[in-house]
Amino acid sequence: MAGLRLQPRWSIGLWLLVGLLLMSSTWPRTGFASWYSEDDPGVGWLMASGEPFSSQQLTAAMWLVPFDSCVRVTNLRTHRHVAVRINDRGPHLRFVLRGRVIDLSRAAVLRLADPDEGLIPVHVTRLTGSC
Repeated sequence: MAGLRLQPRWSIGLWLLVGLLLMSSTWPRTGFASWYSEDDPGVGWLMASGEPFSSQQLTAAMWLVPFDSCVRVTNLRTHRHVAVRINDRGPHLRFVLRGRVIDLSRAAVLRLADPDEGLIPVHVTRLTGSC
């Protein structure tokens, strides 16, 4: 065997994994936040942590951050901030490649910006202790 050749889909997945692992050790993070719309197909289902989705709680989704960890999300335009608890995984990897770093609940977004604004430029820092 001359050498190992990965199929294209495997090599893309490998690079995504490497990127996520590198990203997991990089704090603080700057990028874009999106939010769970009431029209999302997953609304009403269980989050990755096993708890039911609630748009009224200050929660969020991030990759490779332990469940029940708290992060502070700051809107870079308005400097408003909110502490959220991580209870899900996301944003979808195709959006992470485009600069999204966190998905927020509607309650969290309402503390940061107008939900009609779309993507919000944010700075995310880890918090110690409870939210």
